[in-house]
Amino acid sequence: MHDETRATKAPTLDGESSLIRGATQGSAASGTREIQPIGSLPYIVFRTTHCAAMPRATTADSKAAPSTTGGEVPIPATRVAGAWATHGALLVTQIAGAAGAVEGKVAMRAVADGGGGVPPLALGMMRMLGGALFFLAVTHAFRLRRPTTARDQATLAMLGAVGIVLNQTLFLAGLRLTTPVSAALLGAMIPVFAAAVAIIMRVERPSVRGLGGLAVALTGVVWLTGVRSFDRGAVLVAMNSLAYALYLVFGRGVIRRLGAFTVMTWVYVWASCIFAPIGGIALVRAASDLTARGWEYAAFVVAVPTIVAYFLNAWALGRSSATLVTVYIYVQPLLTALLAWVQLGHGLTLRLVVAGSLILAGVSIVASRRSASSPPSVSPSPTSPSPLPSVPAPSK
Repeated sequence: MHDETRATKAPTLDGESSLIRGATQGSAASGTREIQPIGSLPYIVFRTTHCAAMPRATTADSKAAPSTTGGEVPIPATRVAGAWATHGALLVTQIAGAAGAVEGKVAMRAVADGGGGVPPLALGMMRMLGGALFFLAVTHAFRLRRPTTARDQATLAMLGAVGIVLNQTLFLAGLRLTTPVSAALLGAMIPVFAAAVAIIMRVERPSVRGLGGLAVALTGVVWLTGVRSFDRGAVLVAMNSLAYALYLVFGRGVIRRLGAFTVMTWVYVWASCIFAPIGGIALVRAASDLTARGWEYAAFVVAVPTIVAYFLNAWALGRSSATLVTVYIYVQPLLTALLAWVQLGHGLTLRLVVAGSLILAGVSIVASRRSASSPPSVSPSPTSPSPLPSVPAPSK
């Protein structure tokens, strides 16, 4: 007899296969799936990202584990290796993000102060072009790019304008004026902003726990940006996080239908085209004045926090649990603080510690609220404006 439960389609690079595990609940016949609270970044990612199908276990590559029926259930050794690979990818992603905040700050610093002297607009153009070329090459080489319609392209152009152009220019402009640690902490506000937008758009029902977490996190943001004297850079980075939250809310449908790699390819292509009249001119003007050090810093920012982080994040999220992603969210601000102290001599102030504690506490409350606050079950409608941060890295 043929085993009817065997997956007949091999998993692809973006973690999608005919056997979808962990991302959906409910009957396959009914075609419904349960969506966890959409403001929670790990739940947005995990519940709406296809999980890779694991290879079938054999006697040679399995270990035995006790089952509830008293027998033994084989555990593929490849699953253990895959778990370590997922941890490694998520950790490298956070390290790349932390390095991007610090090295991006140095890249935009004046040459006389030991920086690269790269203008923010020129650096943003380099990131967009680098991301577009990389994802075009990868999706072509591995045949990951799915067909799109004219309506899809219109949506992708809008997402590119908000999720890449507006988001990255605000981040770079803000990073130039504030500290890398402040930027990293405000980047952690993305799931909180996504929850707020989702409640306003009536995608998610408000809950006492969710609103409480939102209030705590926003208190930290106000403390960090300042009341009497504004930290203009922190305000710009906060706006950057809000822009990416809007991208998550309105981009969820098309990302679910087309996949993370297809969407990332086209939003970068559109972003490069939209930003070219401004960023392209800035890049041309700056190119002749950039020193070798400036080009080195720019290349690092394009290669590590853009290409490496985005690629590994997209690969790992389809293989991660909600709890695991939550843990790694809190790693990046700590790594950023350590790197900023080592490389830039930036210490931690009382204001930064208090504001950071409030922000991370608020994010934790929002991320851990019960799923009962969201609708019990929805169909995977491509027009439903629920968020899907398959690749949260663009906020940096």
